[in-house]
Amino acid sequence: MEQRDTTRWTMLKDMLFFQFKLVLDAVRDLILSPAAFIAVLFDVFKGHHQQESYFYKLMSLGRQSDKWINLFGAGKEVPDQIEQPSEKAQEGVDQMLSKLELVLKEQHEKGGLTASAKLRIDSYLNKMLDKRDPKS
Repeated sequence: MEQRDTTRWTMLKDMLFFQFKLVLDAVRDLILSPAAFIAVLFDVFKGHHQQESYFYKLMSLGRQSDKWINLFGAGKEVPDQIEQPSEKAQEGVDQMLSKLELVLKEQHEKGGLTASAKLRIDSYLNKMLDKRDPKS
């Protein structure tokens, strides 16, 4: 009985920490969104290169805040019996967007987006959604 009570309190604590971290993450996002636009405007008007770019400094700060917030840190407490995401499901948004960007660049170089390009993009987007579907 003691083990079950401890597990309940641990789960409750982890859920409360997760909710707090979600709030921090949301506040950070609300601040970073307009700050990114402002940083890019300054970079464009001042002619900054990547090394001196306010935008890329902001991206670095964002990465640091991701590590600091550690949104899914309580996930390390997940029992072994609970199924972990597959390798396919762990493909990040950056990889998905890079693939989509590649398709768009290829089509642009071929002279614009055609009906066949739209079909390829739709097909790729469907594959992305299928990968995220927990049933697959």
